[in-house]
Amino acid sequence: MAWRQEVFAAALAAAVAVSGCRGMRHARSDDAEAALESPPAEAAAPAAESAPAAKPAVEPAAGADVSQGAFRIKRGDTVSIMLMGIPEAQNQHVDIVDENGEIRLPYVDRLKAADLTTSELEARIREAYVMGGIYRNISVTVNVPERGIYVSGEVLHPGRLPLIPGTTVLKAVAAAGGFSEFANRRSVKLIRGNETIVVNCKRAEKDPSLDPPLLPDDQVKVERSVF
Repeated sequence: MAWRQEVFAAALAAAVAVSGCRGMRHARSDDAEAALESPPAEAAAPAAESAPAAKPAVEPAAGADVSQGAFRIKRGDTVSIMLMGIPEAQNQHVDIVDENGEIRLPYVDRLKAADLTTSELEARIREAYVMGGIYRNISVTVNVPERGIYVSGEVLHPGRLPLIPGTTVLKAVAAAGGFSEFANRRSVKLIRGNETIVVNCKRAEKDPSLDPPLLPDDQVKVERSVF
């Protein structure tokens, strides 16, 4: 009787084991099918790159061309214009910018010249001739006579000096040989038309923002010190 119970128990255990294996196979099969049916997960989007910090803009000096550092043409200036690549023998023209800021040229109407640099006026003249159908191709060169400033008073070499873009009061004094031993460096006059600006050059030597840039025909007058 006992041996029958042992045989029955062994058979029951085997049946349970076989059933468990089938259950695991079914579970694995179901998992595999679910994996095939489910769509693949989307890849995570890459992190957005941070935009580079904007650089502060640098403002150009008043009356200057950023690309060439050239002064702008003003009313009353004499301009010399050379026209090249055209059949006419007379290809050089000299004109004075009138009170309206305009000049005259052959075959074209009045052209605005004031407040332009020489390179900007060259482009405007070329456009007027080509777009107007007068010439198919033309090269233009514009020149303005040298502009100057005047330095007087207590400097070593007073007189007229050529004006280079970027010249300031201190640079003009240095170009005139520097201050004399009697110069009043705390009261240097910048005379511009009817306006007079007093510049303290002692302070300007330490703070360049107090050293104003010069314009054509400016006068720098260095006073004599009373002490």
